[in-house]
Amino acid sequence: MKNKHTDPLSGKDLDNLLNESFLNLDFKDPQNTQLMESIAHYTMAATPATPSAKSKTLFTKLLLSLLTLGIIGIAAFLLTKKNPVPAVNTAPVSLVKPVVSDTVEPSETGSRSTLATQKATGSNPALEKTNPLEYPMPYAAEKETPEQPEEVEAVAKPISIADKRIGNNDYVFPVLTEKEMKTNEKEKRRMGKMAARLGRERYALIPRKTWYMQTTEVSNLEYRTFLFDLLIQGKKDDFLKAKPDQSLWKNSNGTNKFDNFEKPYFTDKRFKDYPVVNITAEGAAMYCRWLTDLADATLKKDGNTSARFEFLIPMESEWLYAAQNGKPDAIFPWPLDSIQNHFNCLLGNFCIQKLKDQIKQPFGYKNTININAFTSAGMATNTDTMATADVTSYNPNDYNLYCMSGNVSELVYTDGTNVIKTKGGNWASDFQHLKLNSEDEFKAPIKASPMIGFRVEAKPKH
Repeated sequence: MKNKHTDPLSGKDLDNLLNESFLNLDFKDPQNTQLMESIAHYTMAATPATPSAKSKTLFTKLLLSLLTLGIIGIAAFLLTKKNPVPAVNTAPVSLVKPVVSDTVEPSETGSRSTLATQKATGSNPALEKTNPLEYPMPYAAEKETPEQPEEVEAVAKPISIADKRIGNNDYVFPVLTEKEMKTNEKEKRRMGKMAARLGRERYALIPRKTWYMQTTEVSNLEYRTFLFDLLIQGKKDDFLKAKPDQSLWKNSNGTNKFDNFEKPYFTDKRFKDYPVVNITAEGAAMYCRWLTDLADATLKKDGNTSARFEFLIPMESEWLYAAQNGKPDAIFPWPLDSIQNHFNCLLGNFCIQKLKDQIKQPFGYKNTININAFTSAGMATNTDTMATADVTSYNPNDYNLYCMSGNVSELVYTDGTNVIKTKGGNWASDFQHLKLNSEDEFKAPIKASPMIGFRVEAKPKH
C-alpha cells in the first residue's frame, strides 16, 4: 500500500516546472533578465533538504514554484503594457507583410525590393537603407530575388534622357550599348509573357468583371523598357513624344527639396521599382498600345489563339470600382474611414506637412514624428527628401492593388469621353485628397508632373 505521505511529484519534476516558468519571457530584454536572476536566486538559495524533511521541502518547492509563476505572469503583463507589441495578423489593416505569396515567380518578376529595404550608394538620403521591421509601418516587405547581372551592369551608369542640345542643334538621343540592348530585350520578353498570360502577381482580375487591373503603378523599369525599345526600333519621333520630362523635378511643389531627383530618378537602378512620373497622357497611351502589341506578338509566337486583351488607361468608374473593392461607399481602398489604422500608422504616401495638426503620432515609433519629413514615407524612414515610394509600398486592397490612394495621382478617362483627369492623390497631397471620391487636384488639360503617374487595365478586345 502506497504511503499517504509520498509526494506524487518528484524533485526533478518540480525543478522542470520551475524551469519552464521562464520560457515565455524574452531573455534579450534586460528587465526580464534581471527579474529572472532575482527569482532564481531567491528560490534556489535555500539550504539543501535532509531526508527527514523531504516531504516538507517538496511542498515548499511547490509553493515557491507557484509563487514564481504568479510573479513572472504579473511582470510579463506589466512589461507588455509598457512596451506593447502590435498584432500583425489581427489588425484590420496588416502593418507589415513580411512574406510574399508563393505564387510569385522570380523568373518572371525579376528583382523587386521595397523602399524600406533598398541598398543605397551615394549621398541621396532618400536611398538610405532602413530596416522595415524597426517601425510599425504598413510597408509591404517583399522577398528579394537575385539581381540580374546584365541589368545591374547596364544601368550602373545611368543613361540620361534629359534634353541634350548642342547650341541650336536637335536633341541628342542616348546611344545604347549592345549589352544594354540585350538587357532591354530580356525585360521586354518578360513583360510580354506577363501581359500575354495576365499573371496574377502583375494583373488582378476584378471580381464579377471581365477585365484586369495592374496591381501596381507602372514603374520606371517598365516604362524605360518601352522607351528604349522605341529607340532600338528607330522610332525617334515616338521616343520624343513619350519620354519623361525630368526637369519638372526642379522646384516641384514649390520647393527645391527634390531637385536632386532630376538626373537619377528615371534611369538609376535604385529607382527602377518606383512609379514613372513626368510623362504626358499621350505617352501613357503610347505605352498601352505598345504593351498590347507586345502581348499579341507573344501569344502569336507561342501559338496561342486565346482571346486577346487590350491594355488601356482605365475609365474613372472602372478605376474607382477597383479601388473601392466593389463597395461604392468605401472612402479609402482599405476597410477603415481614416488615413491611419488603430495603431495610428499611416496607410498611404502623402504630404504630412499639410493638415499635420490632424495626424496622430503612430504608436511604437522610436522617435517623435520627423517634422522635417515632407511625406509619410519620409517620416517612416526618417528621411527629409522622400517623394514617391516603391510601387509595392504599403499593403494592397482586397483586390491586391497597391497604392490606389497616395504615392502618385493616376491618369484616368472621364466616363464616356476622352478627357483625362487624375484619381487617388499623391505624395504632395494632403490626406483629404487621398479619399477616392475627392476632387481632382489638377486642372484640365492634364500636363506632365512629378506627382502624376498611371496604371493600366486589360479588357477583352471587341
